[in-house]
Amino acid sequence: MLVDAGPEDKSDLLLSTLREAGVVLSDLDHIVVTHSHQDDAGGLRAVQDATGAEV
Repeated sequence: MLVDAGPEDKSDLLLSTLREAGVVLSDLDHIVVTHSHQDDAGGLRAVQDATGAEV
């Protein structure tokens, strides 16, 4: 599970950091969005596309 997807312009950084930490992106099954501010949910589409996670 991932809580919040971060801002849209940081999606690549988030995904690469998760990979570097040993996270297999396809193993992420859920993304929880705490609220709809750009800095918390702006990257949701890119992260969901990369992981296939349910929101």
